[in-house]
Amino acid sequence: MGIRGLLKVTGCKVLRSIGVDRLMRYYFRNRLLIVMYHGVTQSDYQPPVWTQLPITIFKKQVEWLAQNYNPVTLSQVVAAIKGGDNLPPKSVLLTFDDGLKNNYTVAFPILKQFEVPAAIFLTVDFIDSERFFWVDELYLALVSAHEQGKTIVLSHREAKSKVKAGHLWEAYLTMVEFLKRIPEKDRILRMKAILDQVSIERERYQNDFGLLSWKNVIEMEKSNLIEFGAHTANHRILTSIPDEELTDELFGAKERLEEHLSHKVTSFCYPNGGFGKDYLPKHREMLQAAGYDCAFSTNRGLFINGIDHPFSIPRVAAGHDISSEEAYFKINVSGRAEWQHDKLRRLVNN
Repeated sequence: MGIRGLLKVTGCKVLRSIGVDRLMRYYFRNRLLIVMYHGVTQSDYQPPVWTQLPITIFKKQVEWLAQNYNPVTLSQVVAAIKGGDNLPPKSVLLTFDDGLKNNYTVAFPILKQFEVPAAIFLTVDFIDSERFFWVDELYLALVSAHEQGKTIVLSHREAKSKVKAGHLWEAYLTMVEFLKRIPEKDRILRMKAILDQVSIERERYQNDFGLLSWKNVIEMEKSNLIEFGAHTANHRILTSIPDEELTDELFGAKERLEEHLSHKVTSFCYPNGGFGKDYLPKHREMLQAAGYDCAFSTNRGLFINGIDHPFSIPRVAAGHDISSEEAYFKINVSGRAEWQHDKLRRLVNN
């Protein structure tokens, strides 16, 4: 953590010491908190992977949320959006993006222990496969090369120089942002060139970076604690997909998920998830036409039912970085971003 991060954490500790988090939780009690997770791991990755939250931190967060909020289900949230019963004050919904295997092996037992429901958004065509997401393959390639004493040659000049300097995480972030915004065919070729330079022990990483099986999905749903939504078919950013290919990513994923679950699926989660950059108003319209009732974004903030757009639901991220430092996390989920988000809200809801 850099100096800036330390200052933020110190500031949050001061705010908590004078009760600002409790005040915000009361003031924003009628806004829904949705916490965004990805994976929960028992492993120690170096450099830390943002999407893989250590089990000890996750357990503390779930326990604290259960004590200070009213956990609700995805079905309750959808019913409220459609005009049903109001949610209780200080409601919280836990969500997981992607459908990683450790949602079942690591997170699920903790959710059962504290009886906290959650929603998992599945990348439908990855379920029951041996595939990894390309962003994870990139991370594992850099880490594996470092372990093997190799230096991967990257096609991006800035990322290449960071690898040479030994700054793996900074190189990774630079390369990810670059690869996200180029045509898919070009990205596939560049990733192949990277993966050809190093061997990855895929079995070693399967529990954290691999995906759920349909057996896992069905078992979790039968617990009545976990519900599922769609996260596209192949985790492609919607603004990067030609219109003629959107149908299968949005409609096809929904249909295949419904076939496996034997019931309607009405919730969606955007890959990457930034409004105006990763999805547009036309995508919200397509989702509504496909029969979805709501969609979750990565825009930061608490959700005001009846005011916020139901296809641009904001969330608060919790990853393996400052966002999960105890004081920062508790201030953040209590409403730190709301003052800023009220400005963004006007843009998103127009």
